Amino acid sequence: MSIKQRKEIAFWFMMIVGMAITIIQLYRYATNTLSFTTSEMIMNLIAVAFMIFPRWILNVAEKVITTKKNENNE
Repeated sequence: MSIKQRKEIAFWFMMIVGMAITIIQLYRYATNTLSFTTSEMIMNLIAVAFMIFPRWILNVAEKVITTKKNENNE
């Protein structure tokens, strides 16, 4: 499997996870079981970030991983 395919799979996985979290939050809101706490807000922000900025998140993760690899090789 090529790196391009892995990135596309990760992109769609992040999109689906973000949508799933949002759907769960909406269901909890509709059934009046959603508590408005800081942790719920953080989960919502993560879901939105996964849906709107998946490529940016993947690029940042790739840069961090390559930096760590380079530090360990030296």
